[in-house]
Amino acid sequence: MIWAGLLGLLAAGAAGAMDFTSNPKDETENTPEPDQEALDHAGQTATDFLDGLLSLDGTDDDDILSGTEFADAISGELGNDQLGGYGGDDLLDGGAGFDDMHGMEGNDTLTGGLGPDAAYAGQDDDLLFGGDGNDSLFGQSDDDILFGDAGDDSLHGGDGDDRLNGGGGDDSVLGGLGDDSLTGGAGQDALFGGWGNDLVDGREAGEVSQDFLNGGGGSDTLIAGTDDIVTSGAGADQIILGDWLADTGAAHVFDLEADDQLVVVYDDAAGDAPDLSIAKSPDASSTSQLMLNNRVIAEVQGTETLSLDMVSLVPFSVAQANGLTSMPA
Repeated sequence: MIWAGLLGLLAAGAAGAMDFTSNPKDETENTPEPDQEALDHAGQTATDFLDGLLSLDGTDDDDILSGTEFADAISGELGNDQLGGYGGDDLLDGGAGFDDMHGMEGNDTLTGGLGPDAAYAGQDDDLLFGGDGNDSLFGQSDDDILFGDAGDDSLHGGDGDDRLNGGGGDDSVLGGLGDDSLTGGAGQDALFGGWGNDLVDGREAGEVSQDFLNGGGGSDTLIAGTDDIVTSGAGADQIILGDWLADTGAAHVFDLEADDQLVVVYDDAAGDAPDLSIAKSPDASSTSQLMLNNRVIAEVQGTETLSLDMVSLVPFSVAQANGLTSMPA
């Protein structure tokens, strides 16, 4: 089937769904204890050593805290701090203030806390949380997870197959290289998949805002939310629409090429399959309206040749079994 590639990508995305309820750095029993030379790095001393983690705490002032080659837990506390994890699987918490954090080597967890923070993952597979404030998160190399939390955040995946979620606020989310998964969350977000086969999801629950989705290079899957502006970009892309758009506001599709596909998901628990039809927009002759039971779910801009051959109708039960886990409220 035409939409088999979509369902496969959705299944891969679901298998790697973000779970922010657990900390992947909890297991530290195999962490070696540092020697005194390592503890004295940059003139610092350890304030505590618990559960295999060297603990360094800042002050109410602007601190510069550097970790060791081992697993460190570094907290900036108050002030505008600079935190560097260096080697090991580190836990960095900026605390309040405008903080600058670098995980460097190891599988690190960086949390911004209050204030506008900047977090750089460095090497290996890292987990970044922006916290409150307008934060900038950089995944850099390898496969990272970035979550903006509250505020107007800027997320950059970098290399690797990354998972990015803007959270609340008006966010800018860039996947970069690799096959990335992007979610805007609440607020008016701009999502750009970058280069690779990306999954870009503009849906949000509750009060909705218009998002801007662009697949970039590669064969991407873009899921349109209410009133979203969707640009497929280069490559053979799939744009996912649904009956949720008929009730809340049609999506706006640009740059639809012959090798792109529109996939319409409908709630089969509500009854028989709906009728699909295409009509010309009364406002622009070069715009086609894709209709579900005579209700507009998408306006496809700049094409006069849209046909039902470019559209697949998929029951939600089938899509759900292959990774599309929820319908928008």
